[in-house]
This record gives sequence, structure tokens and C-alpha cells, in this order.
Amino acid sequence: LTLTLRHHCSHIAMAGRGCVLSQRRAMVLAGRQESRLLAAALLALATWHSLVFLSAPASGPRREMVLGGLLPLALPQAAHAGLALKNPLGWSGGFVEYTVADAFKVSMPDNYKVLEQQPMKTVWQGDRQGELNTMVAQAKVVEEDTLEKALGMDGKNLRDIGEQLSNKRPFGGSDFMGVEKLEGVDAYRFEFVNDKIHEYILYALVNKGSQKLLCTVLTRAPGLLWTNGNRYQTLGKIVGSFALA
Repeated sequence: LTLTLRHHCSHIAMAGRGCVLSQRRAMVLAGRQESRLLAAALLALATWHSLVFLSAPASGPRREMVLGGLLPLALPQAAHAGLALKNPLGWSGGFVEYTVADAFKVSMPDNYKVLEQQPMKTVWQGDRQGELNTMVAQAKVVEEDTLEKALGMDGKNLRDIGEQLSNKRPFGGSDFMGVEKLEGVDAYRFEFVNDKIHEYILYALVNKGSQKLLCTVLTRAPGLLWTNGNRYQTLGKIVGSFALA
């Protein structure tokens, strides 16, 4: 009888241990399954978020702000924004003043190189290579006695002039962003932007002796670089340095 009881107890203990092991195994398997499901859910969520973010269209004329944040991740800047010069960060923060056509003065960062200098025109290379990173200051003799007439837009207000000028900008035209009058001088800064380039352009009608000169200062940068390193602030300072000679 004693042996029989021991035999039964042994079977009961083994069954209990088997039950406990089965429960533990089931819990482990369930935990693994939950981990797989959670990982799959997180992967699906990340994929969906990426697709929605990248496929969302940039809206409004300020699309270059969005492009400036996204495109460098997918496209090499060298192909779209110009190659960096050897020491683009070597700018001391200083400006050099230039006189153009003996009619007006404009200042450029001291690391901008003069590419072309003629009596009525000067061209500079900005802190990156490429035509879209060049600045131009020039003047031409005109017979008109008002800026509107000199621009071929007699009778139009400044906003209408800006809209008309925007259609003549490179790459099929630009959006006209606005116009501002410079302080202390009869000169106006127009702002234009399209998918490839962002521009500040100053126009002024200047008297030089008996002549009247239509003066232009063009500053620009590819859309990818407009906000990079606060470049737009530097370009704004260039335009704002315009003064009569």
C-alpha cells in the first residue's frame, strides 16, 4: 500500500511539473508572438508615415522652404545648388564696398570674388560656384524720367510691376513675393522665387549729371541654399547697402 501511494504521488508530482512547464512554454510562445505582432505593427506604421510625409505636396509659393529641407537627403547638392568653394566658411563677416558706373555703391561679402568688372557692370561669384550663385550690379542710360517708364511699365503701380517682372524671370518665370522701398533712397527691392532659384532684385533710377541711369542689383541663390547659413539675410544686406555714389 505504501509503495502504491508513493507511485501515485510521483505521477501526480510529475503531472504538476508538466503542467507548470506547459504553462511557462505557452507564456513564452505567447510573448514571442506578441513581440512579432508589435514589431510588424511598428514597421507598418513607420512605412506609412514615410510614404505620407514624402508624398505630401508642398503648397504655396514658399515651396523652396520645404525643398530646402527634403531634397538634400535624396539629391546631391553639387548637382543642384553649386559646388562649395574651398573655404566657404572662411567669411570674416566683413563687406567690401564697390562703386558701379560712378553712380551707386553696393557692398559684397569679402569672400565674394569679382568675376567681371566693366564701367557699367560688375559680376561677383558668391560663396558657391555656378551661375545661380552669381551677383550682378549694373547700370544703363535711359531717357525715361520715372522708374515705371524705365522698366517699360508706365502707369502701373509697384505691385503690378512686380507681377509683370516675375514673368520675365529665368526658368519660365517666378512667383512675385513682394516689393519694399529702401530707406533713404529712391530704390525698390523686388523678391521672386521659383522651383530653382530665389532672388532679390533692386531697381532704382539715378541721376548722373544730365543722364538718367536705370540701376539694378541682382542677388540670388538656388532654392536649396536660400535659408542655408542664413544666406537670405546676407543677400538682403547686399541689397540694403545700395547708396548713391
